[in-house]
Amino acid sequence: MPQKAPDPRTGGTPAPRTHARWWALAALALSVLVVGLDSFVLYTALPTLSSALHASTSQLQWIQSAYTLAWAGLLLPIGKLGDRVGRRRILLGGLLVFGVSSVTASQVTTAGALIAMRAVMGAGAAVIMPMVMAMLPSLFPEPAARRKAVSAVTVGAVLGLPLGPLLAGWLLTAFSWGAVFLINGPVVLLSLIGVAVLVPESRDPAVSRQDWPGALLSATGVMGVVYGIIEQPTEGWGGRTLVPLTGGLLLVVAFLLHQRRSSTPLVDLRLFGNRTFTWGTVAFAVISFAQAGILFVVSPSSRWSRATTRRAPGYGCCR
Repeated sequence: MPQKAPDPRTGGTPAPRTHARWWALAALALSVLVVGLDSFVLYTALPTLSSALHASTSQLQWIQSAYTLAWAGLLLPIGKLGDRVGRRRILLGGLLVFGVSSVTASQVTTAGALIAMRAVMGAGAAVIMPMVMAMLPSLFPEPAARRKAVSAVTVGAVLGLPLGPLLAGWLLTAFSWGAVFLINGPVVLLSLIGVAVLVPESRDPAVSRQDWPGALLSATGVMGVVYGIIEQPTEGWGGRTLVPLTGGLLLVVAFLLHQRRSSTPLVDLRLFGNRTFTWGTVAFAVISFAQAGILFVVSPSSRWSRATTRRAPGYGCCR
């Protein structure tokens, strides 16, 4: 009996049966849910972390920002690496990194160690998000089914906005502060099992090599810009802010120029010739900034942070 021809969309791995692929989608949606939760859980937990770890205001800012910095810098190059090496393989590695660093973060005793673990968690999140979205077209080649799958994954990510602070509030009431990170462990374990068993491997056969110069320019440029933006409110427009910000912007420009000449670019700049794609990207960026800003303003951590600037050093919000 002749064998079924390999599916070029998955790099040679046959697509799963119709019933199985929806279970595979559930595993992928669970992966992005835990990332979404962790993106917002600290808005509620920062006052407790200040008391438990004796963290300064600057350290509290970096407990929150180290995650964002690593995520922003690694998101683009990691996506292209998965196209070449194998998306499921990279996703499993990202989930493992995220889960182990989350459990480790729950056990640290200093603010510096927690900042380091938050950066590692951000690196894991930078792997998970693009890999999940890149795997959907091979799982759901039909346009109608693909739209449903994208909607399900998007809902999983967006649920982190309301559930993160609520879950953190409940965990901090019932358990110690480490529970807000420890809870990621069993969820990631379920995701690992689901992805390993249900999700087929996929890659892009057309990708012959990784654009390492572009990856380096992208990561360092974005990290420099994000670092400058994070430090500006506390450092002002001094050298500690302007040097990384200006250097990052120059590296981003160099990255864009490199992409125009590269035979295997990380980003196909021709996509921005499509007005729907361009304005959709702009709208998503604006909404994301507004969402994060509003949540920060209305969160308990924001009110606590403003209070500490008006009171004597050593004041904290304790349980």
